[in-house]
Amino acid sequence: MKTSNKIFRILILFCFLVTGFDSFSQIANCKERAQNQQGIWKRGYYVGLDGTENEATTKHIKQIGAMVDTISNMFIKAFPNPIGSEAQWSRVLMPEDSVASPDPSIAAYMYDCPYRPFICRDGKIITYDNANLWIFVDINDYYASGYNALTNIKKDIGENLFLLAPQRGTLAGYPVFEPIPNGYPDNPQEIFYSVLIHYPGKLPYIPVTKGEFFEICQKLIDANDLKSQKEFEWAKKSGSKIDPNVEKRSKDNYQTMRNNIASQKKLNEKQLDQPAVLKQNGWSIGDIGNTDATERIFTTPNRGFQLVRPNPDYIDKSREKWKPQFMWVKWEKSLNDFYPKNSIEADKMMREKFDFKALSELLAK
Repeated sequence: MKTSNKIFRILILFCFLVTGFDSFSQIANCKERAQNQQGIWKRGYYVGLDGTENEATTKHIKQIGAMVDTISNMFIKAFPNPIGSEAQWSRVLMPEDSVASPDPSIAAYMYDCPYRPFICRDGKIITYDNANLWIFVDINDYYASGYNALTNIKKDIGENLFLLAPQRGTLAGYPVFEPIPNGYPDNPQEIFYSVLIHYPGKLPYIPVTKGEFFEICQKLIDANDLKSQKEFEWAKKSGSKIDPNVEKRSKDNYQTMRNNIASQKKLNEKQLDQPAVLKQNGWSIGDIGNTDATERIFTTPNRGFQLVRPNPDYIDKSREKWKPQFMWVKWEKSLNDFYPKNSIEADKMMREKFDFKALSELLAK
């Protein structure tokens, strides 16, 4: 009797293990089928007209829509099966950029295509609510480049300056950048790339040299020092009691900044004509205050952030204002284990199949 009960329990355990293994196998198989399912292309809604666009953008909606349609057809041709996902592209009107644009009066707009992966839920293949992959083509605009507009410098001394993301070589003869170096801090497995499509032999920006960078720093110090002095004077005239030590510390701090920048210039005197590529993605009067006389603040273009200004001479003024003059093409590659195949295949498509030459020809049409 005891033997038969023992055999019965063993049989029950065996059935449970077989059933569990079969369920696990079905889940794994479902995920594989979802990732390999035929993809779908869809046209999404148009986005824009919120009052931030310039006149050229708002007056040429029809032409802009046709241009974005042309770009979408290039992606459909290169990636007819957006495997394992629903790709829904839209036209987005971009706000006027008075800092980075070589001509803020030209139209700015974007091809925006999120890819929502097919996933398994309760044994069924469905379209996930959120995208795990995006591809952008940003026309006459820097959003997709990963740039950092230094609006604080414009406010302090009136200069239009911005920082570019680290450059990672070239693709199809065009420079490739990594807009979010090493991925997001909380998700380093999300990698982004951006390619600049530009006119042959010139760029829509001008590199700032190290010598120019130090001159900009001196202007920032002088402007903020003067502002501080005016604030002290205004406070005194208003009847406020100012601690002389506080005022002196302020003057001493700005003088220390001047001394440190002078020392930095001396430290880099043999490379003053070279491009200024900063180690950090940002620069302000606060950063000057935190920089000592011997710190190495520059690095190489593939590791740091190049300081540049708009190049107004880049613009072809004979072209209609809605037409492309430069483009940033940005895409994402996922290295995590959440249905990654669509982004892996998209990255392969961008590097091996997408026709960047055909896209560049839009700059001449």
